[in-house]
Amino acid sequence: GVGGYKVILMASDHSNSLSIVDKKGKATDLRVRDGLNTAANFRLGDKIEWRMDGTGKTAVPIALIFRALKSVDPVATDKVESNMLVGKLSPAPCITDVVGPSVADQNTKARELADTARDRPCVPKMR
Repeated sequence: GVGGYKVILMASDHSNSLSIVDKKGKATDLRVRDGLNTAANFRLGDKIEWRMDGTGKTAVPIALIFRALKSVDPVATDKVESNMLVGKLSPAPCITDVVGPSVADQNTKARELADTARDRPCVPKMR
Protein backbone atom coordinates (compact mmCIF):
# COMPACT_ATOMS: atom_id res chain seq x y z
CA GLY A 1 0.00 0.00 0.00
CA VAL A 2 0.88 3.66 0.18
CA GLY A 3 0.51 6.46 2.70
CA GLY A 4 0.23 4.12 5.67
CA TYR A 5 -2.44 1.91 4.06
CA LYS A 6 -1.89 -1.81 3.53
CA VAL A 7 -3.68 -4.31 1.31
CA ILE A 8 -4.66 -7.86 2.19
CA LEU A 9 -5.57 -10.14 -0.70
CA MET A 10 -7.15 -13.50 0.10
CA ALA A 11 -7.86 -16.10 -2.54
CA SER A 12 -10.05 -19.18 -2.73
CA ASP A 13 -10.97 -21.54 -5.55
CA HIS A 14 -13.89 -19.36 -6.61
CA SER A 15 -13.04 -15.76 -5.80
CA ASN A 16 -10.75 -13.31 -4.06
CA SER A 17 -11.29 -10.77 -1.33
CA LEU A 18 -9.50 -7.50 -0.86
CA SER A 19 -9.21 -5.68 2.45
CA ILE A 20 -7.71 -2.30 3.20
CA VAL A 21 -5.87 -1.80 6.48
CA ASP A 22 -5.77 1.84 7.60
CA LYS A 23 -3.01 3.63 9.49
CA LYS A 24 -4.48 2.55 12.84
CA GLY A 25 -4.50 -1.14 11.83
CA LYS A 26 -8.25 -1.45 11.18
CA ALA A 27 -9.00 -3.83 8.29
CA THR A 28 -12.07 -3.29 6.08
CA ASP A 29 -13.25 -5.81 3.48
CA LEU A 30 -14.06 -3.99 0.23
CA ARG A 31 -16.92 -6.43 -0.57
CA VAL A 32 -15.86 -7.06 -4.17
CA ARG A 33 -18.75 -9.48 -4.74
CA ASP A 34 -21.23 -6.70 -3.86
CA GLY A 35 -19.41 -4.34 -6.21
CA LEU A 36 -19.69 -6.84 -9.05
CA ASN A 37 -23.26 -7.69 -7.98
CA THR A 38 -22.70 -11.36 -8.69
CA ALA A 39 -22.60 -14.79 -7.17
CA ALA A 40 -20.37 -15.92 -10.07
CA ASN A 41 -16.71 -16.78 -9.67
CA PHE A 42 -14.23 -13.94 -10.10
CA ARG A 43 -10.57 -13.18 -9.63
CA LEU A 44 -8.76 -9.94 -9.07
CA GLY A 45 -6.06 -8.50 -11.27
CA ASP A 46 -2.50 -8.26 -9.99
CA LYS A 47 -2.21 -4.45 -9.88
CA ILE A 48 -3.69 -1.68 -7.77
CA GLU A 49 -3.55 1.93 -8.86
CA TRP A 50 -3.55 4.38 -5.96
CA ARG A 51 -5.08 7.79 -6.61
CA MET A 52 -3.57 10.63 -4.63
CA ASP A 53 -4.63 14.07 -3.47
CA GLY A 54 -1.68 16.41 -3.81
CA THR A 55 1.83 15.77 -5.05
CA GLY A 56 5.22 14.86 -3.67
CA LYS A 57 5.71 14.26 0.04
CA THR A 58 2.39 15.87 0.93
CA ALA A 59 0.37 13.54 -1.32
CA VAL A 60 -2.35 11.58 0.47
CA PRO A 61 -4.04 8.43 -0.94
CA ILE A 62 -7.76 8.98 -1.49
CA ALA A 63 -8.83 6.06 -3.69
CA LEU A 64 -7.73 2.91 -5.46
CA ILE A 65 -8.55 1.17 -8.72
CA PHE A 66 -8.24 -2.53 -9.45
CA ARG A 67 -9.43 -5.04 -12.03
CA ALA A 68 -11.87 -7.89 -11.40
CA LEU A 69 -12.38 -10.65 -13.95
CA LYS A 70 -15.88 -12.08 -13.53
CA SER A 71 -16.89 -15.46 -14.96
CA VAL A 72 -19.74 -15.17 -17.43
CA ASP A 73 -20.18 -18.89 -18.15
CA PRO A 74 -20.26 -21.48 -15.33
CA VAL A 75 -19.07 -24.21 -17.71
CA ALA A 76 -16.45 -22.37 -19.76
CA THR A 77 -14.56 -20.79 -16.88
CA ASP A 78 -12.09 -19.08 -19.23
CA LYS A 79 -14.90 -16.78 -20.44
CA VAL A 80 -14.67 -13.66 -18.30
CA GLU A 81 -15.58 -10.00 -18.44
CA SER A 82 -13.15 -7.41 -17.20
CA ASN A 83 -14.42 -4.75 -14.79
CA MET A 84 -12.53 -1.90 -13.15
CA LEU A 85 -13.53 -1.32 -9.51
CA VAL A 86 -13.08 2.02 -7.78
CA GLY A 87 -12.76 2.22 -4.01
CA LYS A 88 -12.58 5.22 -1.72
CA LEU A 89 -10.50 5.25 1.46
CA SER A 90 -12.41 7.64 3.69
CA PRO A 91 -14.43 8.12 5.69
CA ALA A 92 -14.49 4.29 5.51
CA PRO A 93 -13.05 2.17 2.68
CA CYS A 94 -15.59 0.77 0.23
CA ILE A 95 -16.31 0.19 -3.46
CA THR A 96 -18.03 3.22 -5.00
CA ASP A 97 -18.08 2.41 -8.71
CA VAL A 98 -17.69 -0.37 -11.24
CA VAL A 99 -16.63 0.45 -14.78
CA GLY A 100 -17.95 -2.36 -16.94
CA PRO A 101 -16.37 -3.93 -20.01
CA SER A 102 -18.62 -2.03 -22.43
CA VAL A 103 -17.27 1.38 -21.31
CA ALA A 104 -14.87 2.90 -23.80
CA ASP A 105 -11.46 3.59 -22.22
CA GLN A 106 -12.18 1.84 -18.92
CA ASN A 107 -8.98 3.04 -17.26
CA THR A 108 -9.59 6.73 -17.94
CA LYS A 109 -13.19 6.51 -16.72
CA ALA A 110 -12.08 4.65 -13.58
CA ARG A 111 -9.50 7.37 -12.85
CA GLU A 112 -12.11 10.10 -13.27
CA LEU A 113 -14.41 8.31 -10.83
CA ALA A 114 -11.62 7.59 -8.35
CA ASP A 115 -10.57 11.23 -8.20
CA THR A 116 -14.08 12.16 -6.98
CA ALA A 117 -14.90 8.91 -5.11
CA ARG A 118 -14.97 10.38 -1.62
CA ASP A 119 -18.15 12.28 -2.55
CA ARG A 120 -20.06 9.20 -3.70
CA PRO A 121 -21.81 6.45 -1.72
CA CYS A 122 -20.64 2.89 -1.36
CA VAL A 123 -22.25 0.28 -3.61
CA PRO A 124 -25.19 -1.40 -1.87
CA LYS A 125 -24.93 -4.89 -0.41
CA MET A 126 -26.23 -7.66 -2.64
CA ARG A 127 -29.62 -9.05 -1.73
